[in-house]
Amino acid sequence: MTTAMDRERVKAEVGTGRMMRFTVRVAAGVLALTGIVAWFAVSHTPAPAGPTAARTSAAGSGDLFYHASHEMSFHRGGDGLYRVDAEINERQIRFVVDTGVPAVMLSPDDARAAGIDIDKLNFSARAVTPSGEMRVASVIIPMMTLNQLTLFNVTGVVTDGPLPASVLGAGFLKRFDSYDMREGELVLRW
Repeated sequence: MTTAMDRERVKAEVGTGRMMRFTVRVAAGVLALTGIVAWFAVSHTPAPAGPTAARTSAAGSGDLFYHASHEMSFHRGGDGLYRVDAEINERQIRFVVDTGVPAVMLSPDDARAAGIDIDKLNFSARAVTPSGEMRVASVIIPMMTLNQLTLFNVTGVVTDGPLPASVLGAGFLKRFDSYDMREGELVLRW
């Protein structure tokens, strides 16, 4: 035998269930509509003209939100060199950009400062460095940060002899969607 109180409780539970399903459906609809509006706004907004215009990535990616890409720039010094401060394993290292060098090249002092144990490296390869030909050891740099951008598993080498400065070579620059070196400015885009 059901009482009036039991019937009221059942009505309340059914009403609560209906209200919950209605709320979920409205929220899902709002999210879907917001996504469609955002997609339409972004995909139909013209890209800016000129040097800041969006570019297709080196891999030919046609990502929907690509034109919202990022870039950073570095000015050429009075000696004609681009200097870039980066963090390796959360330690500050100053680099010189040299497109004639194929990879990231760390001096022994900078490698030690970045926490790389150079005594455990195998200096079995040879490379032409800004200081001439010398033995090098391959390394994988777990984390490298330039301004607001962090790159993981960066390949590089540590030299057996001293360098005037550690070097960011062409192999490193190719990790970016594009880069330009002109009018005294290096611009990296990703």
